[in-house]
Amino acid sequence: TPADMGRFISAFLRADSALPTEAWRLMRTVSWSAAPGAQGITLALHQQRVAGSTALVHAGSSSGYKSLLVLIPELNAGVFAVTTGGSGQFGYDLLRAFQEAIGGTEQSLVLDPLGADQQEAFPGIYLLGRSARATYERFPGLFLFSEELHLTDGGLLARREGGRWRNYGRKGPDALVRDDGQASIYFERDRTGSVLGMTAPDPFFGLEFPASYERLPRWLGPG
Repeated sequence: TPADMGRFISAFLRADSALPTEAWRLMRTVSWSAAPGAQGITLALHQQRVAGSTALVHAGSSSGYKSLLVLIPELNAGVFAVTTGGSGQFGYDLLRAFQEAIGGTEQSLVLDPLGADQQEAFPGIYLLGRSARATYERFPGLFLFSEELHLTDGGLLARREGGRWRNYGRKGPDALVRDDGQASIYFERDRTGSVLGMTAPDPFFGLEFPASYERLPRWLGPG
């Protein structure tokens, strides 16, 4: 219930938490990330930039319910919401309202265009790693869990996230940064330099889960 989660948030944010010490530490310690300095995953929680700070976030859905939990230890702030039905866009609206309530604003970066090699290598079709690879579920999975990254006229990479298009610019040889500075994409190549896949935020109800995607040849895409 919201009352239960309120008690959990209070316990999580306190240094003298009633939570077991080891559990409290593991929920704050990154156990995996795509690259040094990248947003990672702790025990049950996911790192995400909110209001200019590192937040620990979780979201989920089951039988018509959706929920969002955001914890920002640095600001001693947290929020929990659960809904029945409605649009998944509500999670993003809630996150923006929470960010404004604690004094944060969304940044707007001037992005550097992709290099010539990146412009050729990065656009294409990518399939979420959690998608089915066998049985009849593979076919609808191509439509549900694949996405196409487009190159803009300005040399940026465009990706649809949380119901709107976001642009990414050059951050490193195989890394791009989003126009709000709050997320990044990391690409993986094989020995020949061909792109195998990427780690990118997988948006759901305000959460941006760092997920793995497989690069698909165009003839295997949903088209």
